[in-house]
Formats: sequence, structure tokens, C-alpha cells
Amino acid sequence: ETFDAERRHSGSPPVGNAGETARRYGTAKLTSQFSSPDLYATGWPSATLNDFRIGTYGGIPNAFGILFSGPSRQARPFQGGTLLVGPPIRREQNFQFGPFGWAELQIPIAASDAGSTRCYQIWFQDPGDSWGIGITDAIEATLCP
Repeated sequence: ETFDAERRHSGSPPVGNAGETARRYGTAKLTSQFSSPDLYATGWPSATLNDFRIGTYGGIPNAFGILFSGPSRQARPFQGGTLLVGPPIRREQNFQFGPFGWAELQIPIAASDAGSTRCYQIWFQDPGDSWGIGITDAIEATLCP
């Protein structure tokens, strides 16, 4: 599925933002607040444009999270959810959700990464969950020059 922030928030069809270079896959773990923390992408995963962003809504308000990435997909059970990013896993950014459980993160793309694929997922605190964590679905992006 290809998508962008405009479609996610307005219900309108995709406008080509992120094009075929970013695809969502997998299923997010339902939070203790019964929300699904689904990811979206906006901008282009390009070193030249430098406007690629990954965001989510449906997280736990004010909770801390980590965006992480890897070079491939996987689907492995993980603390009540599914780890969708294959190793080696790299921490990208730490962040805090806003008061409504929303976050959007700028993803820097190095020119040397052009042509490669990265998969992104977010792990976050969920104190009301039996495992104490939440985990999103994932995005696979083909990085461009």
C-alpha cells in the first residue's frame, strides 16, 4: 500500500507524495487505549530533497519512543506485537509523542544510501499494556539520490 499524510488525515486519494518509494506493511500492535499506531510517510526519501518524514498517530500521549530501521523485512513475534524490521537494527531517533499521541519525524537520507532499502518501525512506552510497550506497523522505503 502506498500512502501519504494528506490521504491519512483527509481520506483523499494519494497525491503522489512519497510515490512508489515508500510502502507500508505489517500490522501495528493495538495499544492499551485501543488505538492502532499506524505509520505514514510524506515527502520523498531523497538525499537531494531532504524532506522525507515518517509519522504515526494512535500512540500513547506524551510517551517516549524510538524510531529504528533495518535493511530488510521480517515478521517475528515481539512482546505481544510483531518485529517487522530485519537485522542489523539501527536506532534512528528518540522522541516523545505529543499530547494527542501523534508524532512526525524528519528522516535524513545520506547520498551514500541512494539505491538502498530501509525498513522503519517505532517502539514506544505503553504503561497500560501487559508488556509495557507498543509497536507500530512498518514502512519500507527505497532511498533516492
